[in-house]
Amino acid sequence: MSFARDRRSKINFSAKLLRAFIVFIKKLPRGFVVKLGSFFGTVLWLFSSKRVSRLESRCVSSLGVEVALSRKIIRDSYANMGRVFCEFFSLESREEAAELITIIGEEHLSGALEKGRGAIIMTAHLANWEISAAAMCCRGYPLNVIYTPQRNTAGVEDIFREQREKICGMGLIPSQGAGMKEAFKVLKRGEILCILQDLDARGDGVITEFLGLPASVHTGLIKLSRRFNCPIVPARAVRGKKGKNFLFFYPPLLFDGDMEKSLSICNNIVESWVREHPGQWMWILDRWGSMDNVARHRSGNQ
Repeated sequence: MSFARDRRSKINFSAKLLRAFIVFIKKLPRGFVVKLGSFFGTVLWLFSSKRVSRLESRCVSSLGVEVALSRKIIRDSYANMGRVFCEFFSLESREEAAELITIIGEEHLSGALEKGRGAIIMTAHLANWEISAAAMCCRGYPLNVIYTPQRNTAGVEDIFREQREKICGMGLIPSQGAGMKEAFKVLKRGEILCILQDLDARGDGVITEFLGLPASVHTGLIKLSRRFNCPIVPARAVRGKKGKNFLFFYPPLLFDGDMEKSLSICNNIVESWVREHPGQWMWILDRWGSMDNVARHRSGNQ
């Protein structure tokens, strides 16, 4: 009984601390928020030497770069992660987000929606993807994002949901449980389903290459596109120079070939984005983690 009470007390304290931090950064100028986020990300990078070392090795293997450059890429990735966190929670409204994002190629998305079959956005954890989603909602797009629920440690998951739903205006669909049924409803209504296609699918995916290394890839976007005959619109966020931010939409895709070939095409698109701005991608996701586990299992059985 005492243990449960202590745990609830710690959770409440952590949640209150995070909420206090959010209130604090909402009062700061945006330029300072960006610098503060970069600082926090760099500090995390400094104190994550074991994980950073593994990510640097992964960067060398996948991009074929020198160790010194891989170190800079991973450091930049951590700094960007900190910026995303602080920028996201500093948002007061989706209208504010719309002022921060320049959208290019919007006709590709609007054209896809005109067909009345909904649309699937294929994107990745690049630059400030959270604010880009809020900017879309501000422009009136019915955006629903498939996400993987995390352990609600210290109530953090609830705070993220609150910011995404109430402030940013996006719908959230869990990747597990009844989430697939809700995804069906979204596309039947002609709305947008957003899928981050750079996550490890583990045992539920198809094995194909991502950045030259074997990876387990989610098949959901291809299956949904075929079932509802709706287009897949590639979209990526890019952090430009002098604080400028962009959201690019590309011509829609429709697949009628085999699954592995279709996924390879999607992978090639996301790969090109990562190669162009490797420091803006979230390397900490451990894209190839399940393949490591398979390799260790095979090695242990030999």
